[in-house]
Amino acid sequence: LTDGDRNTAVGYQSFSALTTSGNTGGTAVGYKAGNALTSGGYNTIMGRDSLATATTASSCVVIGDSAMANSPSGVNFSGIIAIGPSAMVDTSSLTNGANNTIAIGSGALNSLTSGARNTAIGYAAGDTLQNGASNTIVGYGCDTDTTGRSDCVIIGDRITLSIASDEVVEIGNATNSMTYDLGGGDITVSSDVRIKKDIEDTKIG
Repeated sequence: LTDGDRNTAVGYQSFSALTTSGNTGGTAVGYKAGNALTSGGYNTIMGRDSLATATTASSCVVIGDSAMANSPSGVNFSGIIAIGPSAMVDTSSLTNGANNTIAIGSGALNSLTSGARNTAIGYAAGDTLQNGASNTIVGYGCDTDTTGRSDCVIIGDRITLSIASDEVVEIGNATNSMTYDLGGGDITVSSDVRIKKDIEDTKIG
């Protein structure tokens, strides 16, 4: 750290590369936390190797062991919140198209490259998503069905989106769920004879 005001760095090589005037209000705590950052202010970075390879970031909150550890250099990140061990860790191809993303949970949004305005909360939530945007994914292991899905809401436990379409809401668990197609207005409730009891045929007439 050679320039900047009101910064706090605690840990081996944390904020060790900051050199540009105007790098203000940053906090880095942990072994090599924010190690490669050369410019950017108002970041909160905590955890071993958190945001260790990115060179430019501002107004980001990165907390957790190896959170965003492999984000590329030369990309201007802004407004990203990544909290949890290995949150967004495998994002070596991440672009600033993913700015203003929120990932909370171990491995959340682990494969994201350019999708913007995504919110994923829960263990491995949204870890398939790459360039899809404006998704809200909440729950352990909840995910989209493909890398480019957008404008979906997925809430529950271990749900993978069951309708291959954007603008879908799905709520439930790995066995039963309800979906609502925001574009078409269709509602679907899962039905499986294997999970039902006392099934009888209905006689007509």
